[in-house]
Amino acid sequence: MSTRELCLELMRLDNEEDVIDLLRREGYWDNLNFWRDFGDNENNFSTAGAQQSDATAALVEKLINSIDARLMNAVLLAGINPKSEQAPKSIHDAVANFLISGDKYGEIKNWTTEERKDHADKIAVVATGSNDKPSFTIIDQGEGQTPSNIPNTFMSLNKSNKLNIRFVQGKFNMGGTGVFRFCGERSIQLLITRRNPKLVGRDHFSDLQWGFTVVRRDPPRGSERSSVFRYLAPVDEGFHKKGVLRFFADELPLFPTLGKPYTRNTKYGSLIKLYNYKIRQKSNILIEKGLRNAVDVLLPSPALPIGFHESRSYQRDTQSEILVGLLLKLDERRHAKIEEGFPIHPILKVDGQSFNLAIYGFKRKQAVSFFRASDGVIFSVNGQTHGKLDRRLFNRKRVRLGYVADSLLVHVDCSKIDAKHQEELFMNSRDRLAESPFRQNLELRIEDYLGSNEKLKRFANSRRDQLLLEKIKDDKSFNDVMSKIIGKSPSLASLLEKGSRITDPSENRTNSTVSGTFQGKEFPTYFRFRRKSEGVVLHRNCEQGRSTRITFDTDVQNNYFSRAKDNGKTKILCALKETGERIEIFNQNIDLTDGVATLKITLPADIEVGETVSICLEVSDINQTEPFINIAELDVIPRQEKPSSRPTRSSLGTGNISGKGNKRLANIDLPNVQWVKKHEWTSQPATANFDKNSAVAITARPNDHGRQLYDFFLNEDNIFLKNELRKSDKTADLIKEQYRIGMVLIGMALIKNSKDDEDGADLEETVADTTKSLAMMIIPIIRDISTIEIDDVSTEDESEYGE
Repeated sequence: MSTRELCLELMRLDNEEDVIDLLRREGYWDNLNFWRDFGDNENNFSTAGAQQSDATAALVEKLINSIDARLMNAVLLAGINPKSEQAPKSIHDAVANFLISGDKYGEIKNWTTEERKDHADKIAVVATGSNDKPSFTIIDQGEGQTPSNIPNTFMSLNKSNKLNIRFVQGKFNMGGTGVFRFCGERSIQLLITRRNPKLVGRDHFSDLQWGFTVVRRDPPRGSERSSVFRYLAPVDEGFHKKGVLRFFADELPLFPTLGKPYTRNTKYGSLIKLYNYKIRQKSNILIEKGLRNAVDVLLPSPALPIGFHESRSYQRDTQSEILVGLLLKLDERRHAKIEEGFPIHPILKVDGQSFNLAIYGFKRKQAVSFFRASDGVIFSVNGQTHGKLDRRLFNRKRVRLGYVADSLLVHVDCSKIDAKHQEELFMNSRDRLAESPFRQNLELRIEDYLGSNEKLKRFANSRRDQLLLEKIKDDKSFNDVMSKIIGKSPSLASLLEKGSRITDPSENRTNSTVSGTFQGKEFPTYFRFRRKSEGVVLHRNCEQGRSTRITFDTDVQNNYFSRAKDNGKTKILCALKETGERIEIFNQNIDLTDGVATLKITLPADIEVGETVSICLEVSDINQTEPFINIAELDVIPRQEKPSSRPTRSSLGTGNISGKGNKRLANIDLPNVQWVKKHEWTSQPATANFDKNSAVAITARPNDHGRQLYDFFLNEDNIFLKNELRKSDKTADLIKEQYRIGMVLIGMALIKNSKDDEDGADLEETVADTTKSLAMMIIPIIRDISTIEIDDVSTEDESEYGE
């Protein structure tokens, strides 16, 4: 068959074995002389095999390359050298000035439906083949490459092709190889590409050809210690160079039409096909749990829309949809899915680097339709996710938002941080966070913000009230029994935190709701210290080594500082009052929520006690002729050590709580305990992972004035409890009460013995794992040990040498 026919036949095949058979029939597969080492490096597996650990993240790298190719094409068509000073300074600038017309600011949310569709038609993802072993094709109408340049671009490795181009995402020249390990058994990938004819000089007619090649993975042979990736290059280009196959054609049917693959022609661009791709989302790519939703999270704010096309045998109402990214999708559906008052848009400054955050609070059971249950915090650069933190972060001691752990998502935009700090924060594979002091500091600052934000506390308290009201029971008998048991034992009394008794969750809920009535203005008309007049200098103390919070009143929208268009700017000047010496603040954040702005700063540790630090905050925007200026003077005082929240035996007292004439325990806080049936396991985050062996789950209360208190959830369908209930001659109520008291006391002991700096998520796992192990024996222990009499205890010595 002709070279063109071979190319199109390879494109239409959907099974790697069929590809191998075709190449073998054409005489290419078994002749190693026709194959060239990928990147001209026989040790290429060490790089290509160390890329993304997830198939979806690896596929996203191909989409990023397609977006880069579209931007490169637009800039080159404008006659601009991509590496010159005239080139766009960012991806945003390239889109705004070269791909979209009008006052759109380069953001997809400002585009019309027609504009989104037009650009989505130029980057496509197509699912073909069988439902269980799908193949995926990525097509773009980007700059394309000439056949002779394919070895230096698509088939290169670790070259600096994009390193000095500021308006593209790729820079390491290796991320695209991450898909290899997920392509069938032999890592087969097809490439078809043609350079945009408008970018080809008249003297290079041969560069107008289409070029194509196939990548494969060869297992170790002979003395080889690892696999080698190779690509088909049977053409002799002279000077001992092997080139890819090529042919002339004015256009090729690469793009899909109405769900039918390879039916719409293009005169240039690139196609990459991944055969038998091993991806988690094998179902219809357009459904809620499909590939498109997974890519939404990994491309929360793509520079360009992307068309997704399902061409397999699934029954469906639509064959195509447009991906615009998670953040825009949330914005367009926020009234149905997001709680009032969200998202929150704080700005954190860590080690001198600025991060824009967007914190989404979802209505109950709505978050699952947007991202995986484990996703909690996503970190992105230029619209692509580079790393994540698990939602267990919301359970940590510094955060204590466990009641809404399944209803929170934090997006951290890292696009403004410099290259050095990007290297400290992310792995080069761009799919996970690196271990570094900078990453740890950022994580701690995020935890600190989440745990101290009043709106988030109200959100969690409101959700807790809602859940408790649905499960409210009369726990008077349980509390009375627990009081008697604890009152008899000072060691058990020490398990409890000092504080007030648990109250009916239906009471005093006015401060537990999420306020959504605030309507901010586009630009502020005032920005002054909280409950102070304009121009007043704020005087207050600041503990050495601790962060300081300063609050302001204003009337501007919550996203004033973080929005892309006409956003507010802050400038903080810090100096010693006595000498005027400037002080640089590396760690700070400013949060704006419902008319209250909170500035949190951390002064350098070397500032001496007794010194006064002058802080000047300037707030400006395009609407202000003069900035708002607020000056605070902070007197540095010695660090005040916080008293321990752990109770002492004397503070709790001893004796029977309810018994008359006995010393009463003062202010004991009994835990709130709820039974959870099997059909209720998924009703809230704490019990979502329950199974038949699970016993106890705990969740930290959102806000207890600095105390660390927990609510308990007991699995009513624990298999060992059910077995005891079935075989015991005692009443079911008595057995369940014994089980409940025993399990709660065990959980309280584990909480008591946890270290102050222990990760709250780890503590919850410890309680869950320990009580799961003890569930099988707790009732026999309570039942049988209590029946042992001292006379029943004997030894061989007593029986042989008795008195």
